[in-house]
Formats: sequence, structure tokens, C-alpha cells
Amino acid sequence: MKKFYPILLSAAIFSFALVFAISTTGCKEEEEAVVDTTPKVTLITEDVFPLTAGRQIVYGGYLRTMNTDTNWTATKAVYKTSWTIVSNAAPSPVGGGTGHALYDSTTIPGYAAGYPSIPSIKVASSLMAKRTTATTGDIYLLQNLSAVFKSTGVVYKPTAGGVDSIYYIKLVDYSKGLGESWSCLDTTWTSATGSKIRMHIKGVWAAAKDTVTGLNAVKYASYKLTATRDLYVGGTLASQGATATVWFYPGVGPVKMILNASPTDYGHFREILSKNF
Repeated sequence: MKKFYPILLSAAIFSFALVFAISTTGCKEEEEAVVDTTPKVTLITEDVFPLTAGRQIVYGGYLRTMNTDTNWTATKAVYKTSWTIVSNAAPSPVGGGTGHALYDSTTIPGYAAGYPSIPSIKVASSLMAKRTTATTGDIYLLQNLSAVFKSTGVVYKPTAGGVDSIYYIKLVDYSKGLGESWSCLDTTWTSATGSKIRMHIKGVWAAAKDTVTGLNAVKYASYKLTATRDLYVGGTLASQGATATVWFYPGVGPVKMILNASPTDYGHFREILSKNF
């Protein structure tokens, strides 16, 4: 909002100004300066997640409960995750070409996986990321949407006639500045009963220089990204909510993340514990 400051004129100055104005009647009035009030957008120019082969980040944290999507504090003693970038030229399973392969190794309590007699279980999975170019630009992360398809009745592969359940979502959009949102994924399928199922995931840069103190006691002034999901069935909004909140530290990558739980899958709360670079 503009601020206006009153100008105090003495009687003499005012009289002079009035006379001057009268005596110059007919002269071209001085044009007022045009002030640009368009909000300025702060773009992020730093690389928030360099996908460099060989790098590894280790996280501590918790599982998040399926029903309440809150941190399961009892799991903290065992929970640990490592993300390792194993290749910058791995074949992409969708769309052809190559991408960046990440190896996710997560240790959870045995009881969380249905094995109460086993102290811990290590769960391994592969992740795939792509960028606008080989090493720079927007970041896309491959996601499996089978849980969504199961809950909405969409038939997916390998079932005959099913659709692919894996999609790249736009995790990082460098064309958007702080406070601006973008579409991570917006697509529609048809369920087995003929209903149109639409899912729209949106991302937004929620904050800059948001300080995260890692489990390694290091402070990271991070960019905070939040992602939300809207799910429509037959054109009607059926559910919505947060899917992830990630704090990126430039030159490193995610230093803290909340991956929200669903009714059928655990979520994760992770904070950086160490890194090898």
C-alpha cells in the first residue's frame, strides 16, 4: 500500500505557489510520474537439489500413522533413511530417454511391517528424477499412483487394458517465484464404472530462508515447498489435502521433509542426519 506524507507549507510559500499557478495558466501541466505497483516476484535461481551421482544424504525421523497422519513417535529409535544418487544416465521407464536414479533405503521397526518379533526391517526402493535438461532446470519425480487407482476403481497395469500407474510430477518449477503455485500433475482417468477421476497436484514455494536445524545440529536456511492434492470423482471434489512439505537447501537438496500418510500407506517425517559431500 502506498504511503502519503502531508507537505506542510507556510503561508508565504502557499501564496507564491498560488500566484505562480495563476500566472502560468495555459502552460502544459507537468505529467505525474507513473509508479509501477506490480508485485515483484522473487525467483529462485539457486540449484535446490543437485542430482550428482555418488551423493548420499542420511535422514532420521519417524513413520507417520495411516489414520491420523501424525508422527509415530515410537518409531524414532529405529527409523533411518538414506537417499543415494546412483546414476545420472539411468533408462527412464516412462517417456524414454534417461534420468537420475536414486536408491532409497529405509529402516523401520519390524512391528510396523507386521513382524513384531523382528527389531527392524530395511525397505529398499528405487526413485527416478528428470530435469528440463540433463543437469539443470525444473525437477520431475516419478511417482506410482496405484494407491489412488485402487481407492477410485481405476484399472491399471499389469491388468489387461489398464492404464499406466507411474507418472512424472513436476516437483520443482523455477519459473515460479515465492508465493506462486504451479501444476505438478493434472490428469483424468476413467474408472471401471465409467466415472471420471481427476487428480490435480499443486506445488507452491511457501517460504524462503526458512531455517531448519538438522539432526546434525547444522542450520540450513532453506526454501520451503508445499504440495497439495485435489481429487475429483465425476466432477465433484471428493478429497483434498497436503501430500508433501519439503525444505530444500541450495547445493544440498532436501534437508527436511514431511511425506503425508494415506489411509493405506504410512507417511514419513525426515530430517537430515549426515551427508557424504
